[in-house]
Amino acid sequence: MTTYLAESFAPARIRSELADPAVQVLIAEQAGEPIGYVYLRETEGSPPAGVPGTRAIEIVRLYVDAPWHGHGVAQALVVAAESEGLARGADVVWLSVWQEAERPIAFYRRVGFVAVGTSTFRFGDRLDEDYLMAKQLTTD
Repeated sequence: MTTYLAESFAPARIRSELADPAVQVLIAEQAGEPIGYVYLRETEGSPPAGVPGTRAIEIVRLYVDAPWHGHGVAQALVVAAESEGLARGADVVWLSVWQEAERPIAFYRRVGFVAVGTSTFRFGDRLDEDYLMAKQLTTD
């Protein structure tokens, strides 16, 4: 985990990612304090194999502080992510989630995502199998 955190959350990397116009980070707050966030990135070119649509936005990360689990924060962040995707012209939102992460998988299914494929994710020195999950975006 140390290697993954050092690489993924290095300040220089975060600054570079936040400067990218294809990236958007939406923050949930309570009384002015951050309690969760969703990190979005427009998918360059076609979405990954299995992900439907032609213009995609990826949920790269979705985190909610533990005391706020079960209070609708994650669902509100997903709704905001979908709105941002539509505003950017996306027709699908997608993400990858570790196949053994039962609670997040159940959550994503509840909010309309379906498994559309698999991918390999490097977590430090370990390779994990992830599900690719997607949800079509509509203006309805």
